[in-house]
Amino acid sequence: MRKRDSKKKRKVEQLEPEHYNGWVTKVISPATDLAADEGIDSFKLFTYIRSQMRDNDNNLNTCIPNPFSGVTSIEEVNGSVEKQIALTTIVQFVHHYARHIF
Repeated sequence: MRKRDSKKKRKVEQLEPEHYNGWVTKVISPATDLAADEGIDSFKLFTYIRSQMRDNDNNLNTCIPNPFSGVTSIEEVNGSVEKQIALTTIVQFVHHYARHIF
C-alpha cells in the first residue's frame, strides 16, 4: 500500500533565458527577415493599405475604380490584357503577402 504524500521530487534545471519571438513565419511575424527578393515586409504593406482604405473611406470625393468592372467571368478577364495584368498582380500579392488569409 502506498502513502499519498510520498511524491517524488523532480529536479528542476535552470536554463539561460532565450529571446522568444513567438510564432515566427515569413508571412505573419514582424521578427523575420525581409520578404523574399528584398521586398517590403507584409506588416509595412498592410499598414499602408489600411491607412489608404481608411483615408478613402473618410473622403467622400474619392472613388476607387474596380479593376474588373464590366466583366462577369474569368474568360472575359483572360480576354483583356489590362484585366489579366490586374489579376496577375492580385494573385502575386496574395501569394507573397496574404496567403495566410486563404
